[in-house]
Amino acid sequence: MNSSRIIFRTVTIVAAICSGTAYADSPRTGNLQIKIEITKDCQVNTDAKNSAINDAVLDFGSHGVLNSDIDAQTAGAGSIRVQCTSGVDYNIGLDGGGTKDTSNRRMKSTDAANTETIGYQLYSDKSGGKVWGNTAGTDTVKGKADGTLQSYTVYGRVIAQSTPPAGIYSDTVAVTVTF
Repeated sequence: MNSSRIIFRTVTIVAAICSGTAYADSPRTGNLQIKIEITKDCQVNTDAKNSAINDAVLDFGSHGVLNSDIDAQTAGAGSIRVQCTSGVDYNIGLDGGGTKDTSNRRMKSTDAANTETIGYQLYSDKSGGKVWGNTAGTDTVKGKADGTLQSYTVYGRVIAQSTPPAGIYSDTVAVTVTF
């Protein structure tokens, strides 16, 4: 009988230890809250993958004389690219460049000794009927964001004029997105 008591006591002790271990290993639960706040925002001329600034480019090419109109347009990565928070209404404006006057844009020679300029104009339509300016509601381009990168083509024209000395002529136009 003594051996039965020892076995019974051993079983009782093992059962108590096991039940205590099982109770201590019982899972406990809680919550992890995940959140982000999306604010109204727009980015212009950025690469969707790395947010690097990439200027739009309008290149009229090389010409010997300016005796006829020369048309050009931005294309692909050279276009104006805008990405805004989905649902945002926005306007894209182009300023007057170095002249600050959207009705009298001019490219200057990169040679400081050359003071000649070349007149040009920027348009939001291929036919050249809508000058692209910087006055919201008047001569800007409107857009509605869908959350993706949206591209806009800029059309340009150098009107026939007196041909200045050979060289490179350029201007920098600021692109402004208001929302």
